[in-house]
Amino acid sequence: MDVTINERPIHVPVEVSTWGDLLDWIETDYLRPGQCITRVFLGDAEEVNYRSSLVCGQSIDEIGSVSIESGDFDRVVAESLTELSRELQNSLDTSRHIVRLLELRQEEDAFNELAQLLESIRIFFTVFSEDLGWVETPGA
Repeated sequence: MDVTINERPIHVPVEVSTWGDLLDWIETDYLRPGQCITRVFLGDAEEVNYRSSLVCGQSIDEIGSVSIESGDFDRVVAESLTELSRELQNSLDTSRHIVRLLELRQEEDAFNELAQLLESIRIFFTVFSEDLGWVETPGA
């Protein structure tokens, strides 16, 4: 098993047998205080849901190579909050436009924009909450 963190190979204890074991070891014993995982690649693909129970149960030998990126927790949270703030402002602007369309009795256009807005909010919530580990994805 090849494991790298920030492109540097690391040696993993022999008792680590699953991705969940490796994740626990990295977060509790390897990373310094104030650091957090920002991206995970299992095999050749990025794994967004790397905390899901199905992924955590996978054998390290089945996964093959593991590549992890880590960063400063405060910076990651600040970037996430900046992105959240920007998206909230965009949502407010879109909401105002939807209200204006309704005032102009352009209901079809307003409903189409509302559907797009709600889908954007759903996607953003899903990505943001999964990134911070707030929720586990359905079916995981």
